[in-house]
Amino acid sequence: MTANPYRSTYSNVAGASARHQAAKLREGKMKWVVPPRAQASATVAVRPTVARSLAMAVVIGSFGFFIHYIVASVLAAVVFILVKTHVVAEVPKSKARVQPGGHAERTPPTPQELAEADDWDLGAAGEEETGRILSVLLPKGWVILHDRRIPGSTANLDHIAIGPRGQVVVIDSKNRRPIPGATLRLSPDGEGLRYGDYNWSKIVNAVQAEVRQSQGEMLVEPSAMVVVHGVDFGSMPVLRCGGVLVVRPDKLVERLEWEPRVTDKPWIASHLERTFPPYLE
Repeated sequence: MTANPYRSTYSNVAGASARHQAAKLREGKMKWVVPPRAQASATVAVRPTVARSLAMAVVIGSFGFFIHYIVASVLAAVVFILVKTHVVAEVPKSKARVQPGGHAERTPPTPQELAEADDWDLGAAGEEETGRILSVLLPKGWVILHDRRIPGSTANLDHIAIGPRGQVVVIDSKNRRPIPGATLRLSPDGEGLRYGDYNWSKIVNAVQAEVRQSQGEMLVEPSAMVVVHGVDFGSMPVLRCGGVLVVRPDKLVERLEWEPRVTDKPWIASHLERTFPPYLE
């Protein structure tokens, strides 16, 4: 595999984007917090300016001229002091000049976000375990790409395995919490997947959609597999559902080596590596 010194530490790491998403959820969110104002009403208290206080003093003090100019002066001075120091006007907040304030603060994650982070971590653990299993193929000439972005999409491919005989397989990893007494099985018509009382056909549909979305960029028609961790397969370690192999983890390597050749292009591995970059870079 071609080395690229400009890639981040996330390059070709199984489960990297899922771990990253879980970490973001656990960090909480940044929020701009504005401190509460002293006033509780819809108005802001402001004191009259010197000019307004002086104007009121002159108007009221002028009535003192009917008695004596000294009385008028004293009255004006008293009014000015009283108005400036004791009178408080109320103006709407929308018209008041309020100094901006506040600070950025990280709010803790909600219980729902923490539960969602646990689900992302569970999925990441499944991808990491699949990556560990696939690593035994590397000395045999296989190229394994992990956590790859589909061009023009926000979706990703968990793994792409390219074999030395021209095999190309898209692998989706699933990790589920076990249900006591439940086994993974095909529906009676053979076109669906069930786990206990749950319809799991959507996991097969999802990988089929991802393959269709990426097939044009691949230049080949890849095989598709889903490896499911954490569940009981019963007596059927490999199930074929809608053209997709659903595989128990311990059978993954064996089934990959049995996959047929889909291309004779020797450069297909380098093409797929360039075309499907790591989801996180």
